[in-house]
Amino acid sequence: MKGLRFKMFSYLIVIGSVLFTSCVTYKDFSKTHKMAKPIDYMGLEVQKLFEIDKVYRIQLDDNRLIDLRVKEVREDRLMGVQKKKGTELQGMLEIPFDRILLVEKKTINPIGTVILAIGSFYLVTILIELIRGDSIQV
Repeated sequence: MKGLRFKMFSYLIVIGSVLFTSCVTYKDFSKTHKMAKPIDYMGLEVQKLFEIDKVYRIQLDDNRLIDLRVKEVREDRLMGVQKKKGTELQGMLEIPFDRILLVEKKTINPIGTVILAIGSFYLVTILIELIRGDSIQV
């Protein structure tokens, strides 16, 4: 009985971690702010659209992609903390506006999150029934 509880608890932890990981997507800066491409990121009006503490995926002129949590917007550059695989790296990163080709803002995908939540709930129910030995009716 003790092993059964531990097994059920382990399954719930795994599924719970999936459930609380919301689905995120990146939306093109031009679509978010209804701007024509190509965007001139050196323009003051465009620079004002960057939000502090929001995460942006930035494509540079050498085709590198950088996920950046913006901490400061200066006249000629963005300053922030680079994010890699969900963690923030130490130190500030400066990205000059003249090196930016494309910007996408990180947003939560509500439809994906709802689908994930419903699917996780359904999966937890099935696992509990399997562990208890009950027959499953779909």
